[in-house]
Amino acid sequence: YETPDLFIHEEEIPIGSLGVFISIPYSEIFPQRTALLFVFFSVGLLALILILVLLLFVNRIIIRPFTHVLDETRQLGDHNPSTRLTKTNVTHVDLLVQSINAMLDRLDDSSRRIIETQQSLYELEISQREVQMYLLRNQINRHFLYNSLASVRSLADRGENEKVKEIAGGIAQLLRY
Repeated sequence: YETPDLFIHEEEIPIGSLGVFISIPYSEIFPQRTALLFVFFSVGLLALILILVLLLFVNRIIIRPFTHVLDETRQLGDHNPSTRLTKTNVTHVDLLVQSINAMLDRLDDSSRRIIETQQSLYELEISQREVQMYLLRNQINRHFLYNSLASVRSLADRGENEKVKEIAGGIAQLLRY
C-alpha cells in the first residue's frame, strides 16, 4: 500500500511465520521527483505556447487571407461584376486571386461578345423585316395601281365620268400620302 511519504511493498506471509516489512521513503526512490515534475510542467507549458504561436501564425498566413478572398468572392455577385479581388500579400493566395481575376476578365469578355452578337442578330432581323415590308408595299402598290387604273378605264368605257373623277381624285390623294 502507499502513503504520501512512504512506498511499502507487502508480500503474502504464511501463517505462523515471521514477516519482514521494508518501508522506503519516496524521496529515496525518486530523489529528483520535484525536479522531474517541474521539467514535465515546463515542457507542457512550452508545448502549449508553441501550439498557440503556430495557431496564430496559421491564422495570419493562411486562414485570414483565404477568409478575405471568400468574403470578396461572395460580394462579387451582390455588387458590380466588373470589380476584382484584391491581393492579400500571401504568395499562394495571391496566385489564387490572380487566377480568379483572370477568369472574371474572360467571363466579362465572353459576356460582352455574346451581347454584341445578340445585338447584331437583332439588328439583322429588324433589317430583314424592313426589307420584307418594303417589298410587300411595292408589290401591293403595283397591284393597287393596276387594279385602280383598270377600274377607271372600265368606268370611262361605260361613261360614268363622275365616278372616274372621284376615283382619280382618291388615287391622287393616296399617291400623295
